[in-house]
Amino acid sequence: KGPVTELPSTPKGMRVFVERTWHEPLDVPDGAMLKLRCGGPDTRDTPSACQLGDAIEHCVANNVSFKLTAGLHRAVRDERDLGFLNILAAVNTALDGSDPVPALLESDAAALKVSNPEAVRRLFRSIGTCSIDEPLTDLRALELIK
Repeated sequence: KGPVTELPSTPKGMRVFVERTWHEPLDVPDGAMLKLRCGGPDTRDTPSACQLGDAIEHCVANNVSFKLTAGLHRAVRDERDLGFLNILAAVNTALDGSDPVPALLESDAAALKVSNPEAVRRLFRSIGTCSIDEPLTDLRALELIK
């Protein structure tokens, strides 16, 4: 197989994500977006906060949009899981030129700030989770949705 270095011809409006592992370069071809796994049966798919912080900084520095899949059931980080609100705050922090790792490690939802949601969402496109109920339950408990 080998790494993807250029995109095949794609229909107008189609988005292409290139999946990388945490143990290979995060570069993607021009026009592609990055996909990374944050959990799953293979523990090598679960990044440390430093690995995820480095990936976020890479995406910010290179203007690469990305999505994260698996392991993102929680809104805010707990002792076991990453939080998708932490990731939003970490991207915002990196866009501001600061280290995103403290935001990834934060367990207090009130401390997670996003001052530039448009720029954050332009880079951090989506999460994948096998349960929509868990993220929604967390957001309701935090009174962020009804």
